[in-house]
Amino acid sequence: MKVLLIQPFSSSPLMDQVYLFEPLALEYLGAGAKSDGHLVKLLDARIDQDIEGAALAFRPDVVGITGFTSHVNIIKNVADRIRELMPDAKAGYYLAPALLPP
Repeated sequence: MKVLLIQPFSSSPLMDQVYLFEPLALEYLGAGAKSDGHLVKLLDARIDQDIEGAALAFRPDVVGITGFTSHVNIIKNVADRIRELMPDAKAGYYLAPALLPP
């Protein structure tokens, strides 16, 4: 299975420069998936914002997107766009229950 893991860009390019940290959580997930025999690509969209191009070139079966609370709308938009481009791919994210509407 082909797995694309995405660290999204933030709404502020300055924040992406100030808080540019290694996407360690995605690296752990990717390493685990790779050790289980999956083909994994990690995309740090703070460095390369061409998410659509990377997704179309890699043609993943599964897309995982991570981020902070401030990324919620960006993450939802990225997942929706990937689903539009590749309806067969499973693109998703997890929202903590506290962020869901009542």
